[in-house]
Amino acid sequence: MSDEKPVEVRQIVSLSDTHFRRFQVRFTERGVLDDPFAMRRVWTIRDGELAEEWLVIRHEYGKRYTYALSNAPADTSHERLAWLKCVCHFNVRELLQAVMPLPQLSQEQATRLVVKHLVKCSRSTRSRLKSQRSQRGQT
Repeated sequence: MSDEKPVEVRQIVSLSDTHFRRFQVRFTERGVLDDPFAMRRVWTIRDGELAEEWLVIRHEYGKRYTYALSNAPADTSHERLAWLKCVCHFNVRELLQAVMPLPQLSQEQATRLVVKHLVKCSRSTRSRLKSQRSQRGQT
């Protein structure tokens, strides 16, 4: 057994040997998903046994940290781990959409829903383009 004391996962972010690196994970409707990620090998307890796993930390939008454990092999590339961290949420959403009953909408309700979605997308695109223009003007 090791003499090392357990560390809370949120404390790992501030350790001097935790290094974040930006990975381009995939394209989204808002542009490229390329948040900073940190990967560390950690020891966990699974079913009463010690297990060595990957801890994948994502600094989402420069605001909050999200964490995931992976039992991927030790030689898994960091690019692959970043991709796995992000694709899992996407798959869960797809699975839930597939098994959850769909609400029955009237034509008017469906039209309002589509218009609301299009307006949000338009605002998001306008905001992103405005931000990109201002960033180009600063450089």
